[in-house]
Amino acid sequence: VTAGTFAGFERATDRLLDAEAGRVRREASSNPTAPAFLITGLDAIEFSDAVMGGKLPSPQQWDAAFGRFYNSDTAAIAKYPRWSPRDASHPGWAVNLSSAMTRDRENVDESPWGVRDMAANGMELTRFDQDWLMMIPHQYEPSSMMLRGRSFRAQDPLTLNTWKTSSLPDDILFGTQGVRSPAADIGFRVVLEQPQP
Repeated sequence: VTAGTFAGFERATDRLLDAEAGRVRREASSNPTAPAFLITGLDAIEFSDAVMGGKLPSPQQWDAAFGRFYNSDTAAIAKYPRWSPRDASHPGWAVNLSSAMTRDRENVDESPWGVRDMAANGMELTRFDQDWLMMIPHQYEPSSMMLRGRSFRAQDPLTLNTWKTSSLPDDILFGTQGVRSPAADIGFRVVLEQPQP
């Protein structure tokens, strides 16, 4: 989700968003084609529901889109034959960044499923499935949300090799973020779930 798309939602919505986070975003005046940062978890949920009719990805969905469970046998039966098979340890899925990358440029950070910017363009919020329905319209909220990805400030991008060899549990490797705590390098993406046959 880009900063410009989220700003358009923020101007048009009548949903109650975090006013302090909005003030900080306006002062930061991000490039509209850069990722939307300084978004609370609750505001990301509101955007996903109101604008896209979707959800934040679950950690498992994020992992699969990154390529964590990718193998050539899976690719052979996938519905997306245009993506060529790749070795699941391929380091080229991630690129070193010195700042957040905008949407309107050539992208070399692409997962085997064609999903872009997952390795080093900012940490990303994911959802807890069991809490999702209760969090609209915030009748209940967990204290934190699980993160995935890697900040562009990190020395190295996320690769499957570093993930496998870290030997850390996912919640320790990636960390968590409070649902009401925006951060300058934590963004989000939206997943649109398709009915299963």
